[in-house]
Amino acid sequence: MMDETPPKDLQPPAVIVKAEPRYVLGFPLIVSVTFDNPQQGAQFFELPELSVLFTRGSLGMRLQPEQGGMEIGFPPSVGARGPKMNMEPGEQREMLLDLSNFGVSIPPGTYLLSLTLKVGRYSSTSRTVKIEFAKPSPTDDAESSRLRRLGSSPTDTGAWAPFLSANRNKVVASPALSAEAQKQLALHLFLHKALYGTNPLASLDDSSLEQINSPILKDDVTVLKIEIQAARSGQKVPPGAQVPAGMRFRLESIRKGEGFLTKYRKAFGAEQEPIRPGVSSPKE
Repeated sequence: MMDETPPKDLQPPAVIVKAEPRYVLGFPLIVSVTFDNPQQGAQFFELPELSVLFTRGSLGMRLQPEQGGMEIGFPPSVGARGPKMNMEPGEQREMLLDLSNFGVSIPPGTYLLSLTLKVGRYSSTSRTVKIEFAKPSPTDDAESSRLRRLGSSPTDTGAWAPFLSANRNKVVASPALSAEAQKQLALHLFLHKALYGTNPLASLDDSSLEQINSPILKDDVTVLKIEIQAARSGQKVPPGAQVPAGMRFRLESIRKGEGFLTKYRKAFGAEQEPIRPGVSSPKE
C-alpha cells in the first residue's frame, strides 16, 4: 500500500544521503545523512537521532544491485526504542550513520542506496547514491573480525556499535590493514580512545583527527574538535566557531555540556554513571 501524500504543513523532513564511492566490507560503513525540515513545515517530535551507534528505528534502508537482482534492506521500524530528537521548521540536522549496524549481509558489488524516514502515516525517501562494496582481503577480514569481537556482543553480526558502546579493552589495530580499511576505521579508533580514555576529555590528544580527511566525515570531525576545545576552556564553545547549518544543533549540545563525547563517556565510557530509571540505554 502506498503512503499517503502529506499536506505541505506535515511534509516530513527531506532525507539527503552522502556516501563514499567505495567501502571495504567488514569495516564501518559510514554515510552522512541530513534531515532537512521545510521552512514552512511542522515541528516534529521523536525523530530518530542518528549516529554511529544507531541500530534500528523509523528509518528504512534499500540497497538495489546496479546490475539487477534481489534488493537488500528493510522498512522503517516505527515505534522502535532508541535515541530520539525534535526538529523545528527550517532546521537541518546532519548526522553520521553506520550501515554495518543494521546487521544485513551485503555481498560485494555496486548498489544504489536509499534511506526512508517514516513519520506517522507519511514518509520521505532520499535520492539514491551509488556505492561499491568491496570484498576484504583475508588479512583485513581477519582483523576486522578480531576488532569487532572486542565489543561484548553475544554474536558478531558485522555491527560496529558494540566496539564503541561495550568495549573496555585496549585497542591496537594491526599495521597490516590495507589503506582503505585504515581509512574506514580511523574515526572509530579515535572515538574509542576518546570515550574510554582515563584522562579527562580536556587532556585528550586529538591530533589523530587531523588524519581523517574524508569529505563524509569532515563536518563531524570539526565538531569533535570543538567539543574537545570547549572541554579545555570549561565547556565554552570557542568564539567564532563555524559549522554548517546542519551541525548547529551539535554546537548547542556542546554548550549545554551534552556533546557526543561528553554524553557517552558518562553513559558507558570512562565516566560511566548509573542509568536512571526510565532512561533508555545508548546501546539500543
